[in-house]
Amino acid sequence: ASRVAFTVEGEAIRVGLGAVKGVGEAASQAIVQARLEAGRFGSMSQFVRALPERTVNRKVLECLVRAGAFDGVHPNRTDLLAGLDRLIEQATRQRQALESGQGFLFALDPDQEVATPPSGGVAPENRDEMLRGERETLGFYLSGHPLDRWERVLRDLHAVKVADLKGHAGKGAESAVVAGLVSGLKTRPIKDGRNKGRRMTSFMLEDQTSSVRVVAFADAFERVEKLLVDGAALLVTAALRSPDPDHVELGLEEVVPLEGIEYRKASALRIELDVSRHGAQEQLDRLHELLLSHEGRTSLRLRLLGPGWLADVLPSRVLGVDPDGLIPEIDSLFGQGHVELLF
Repeated sequence: ASRVAFTVEGEAIRVGLGAVKGVGEAASQAIVQARLEAGRFGSMSQFVRALPERTVNRKVLECLVRAGAFDGVHPNRTDLLAGLDRLIEQATRQRQALESGQGFLFALDPDQEVATPPSGGVAPENRDEMLRGERETLGFYLSGHPLDRWERVLRDLHAVKVADLKGHAGKGAESAVVAGLVSGLKTRPIKDGRNKGRRMTSFMLEDQTSSVRVVAFADAFERVEKLLVDGAALLVTAALRSPDPDHVELGLEEVVPLEGIEYRKASALRIELDVSRHGAQEQLDRLHELLLSHEGRTSLRLRLLGPGWLADVLPSRVLGVDPDGLIPEIDSLFGQGHVELLF
């Protein structure tokens, strides 16, 4: 439904086709014109058939899919990309048949989608890959942000949003814990001073609200160098540096990967059981086996619920568990919603 340029639509802004990297103005104008003539597209195959030959190539279609332009007719972008070559081939043949007056041979249905997964099926949509595609084709994340899945644990760990850092520093804070994605990593040698010959680095750390420059001096850089990669999702502990009242930078002190952080940072794992529903000896014996077979460093807590009472229990025979392996097993035994990580 987009036009060539950005347009206002109610309370929202619709992204212009010309803003999608790899599409270009000529292809955008051809798409808008074809839509005016054919009406709203009901499928990607109808879209390809409606465009004049050689107007839109495979690269343009791939960029539009990755930007999310076809979500309204086919919500699985991985599926569409996997069937793209076959779709283009079939839709091109159908268009040629229509142009020669032989469309009846194909019994064309404008709402029929010819893109299908290859033999063996297509893997489920990978959300991180989907968001990467949006960033690469649009320059920003449109349907979400890679940090969204850690929102709860970051709140529990009191991570500060980048947009709030200035206010945080204004209240006298000297350090902050900030989560974000690394970009623009630049490593360079130190040319003078006591650290001459060693290396330091700087990069931008971006979250859902904004981005901030982070500097890692020699000692810190040597500790965390392997973790600093463009695109990495990190939790950064840093000193707040304010060269002027309107500007804040971070001096890196420590870094932790966000992948699996909920398990590494949790102080305890709490399992909640309603004894009236889950008090059967067989289930409790199975729970005991699971706890013993998933030993780890995270403390264990049990919360028992009964009619009109609640009891928090600290088990004496299980010192710690591995939440990463244990949680799926608990979900399988009792159903989801019975396990909570405490911070």
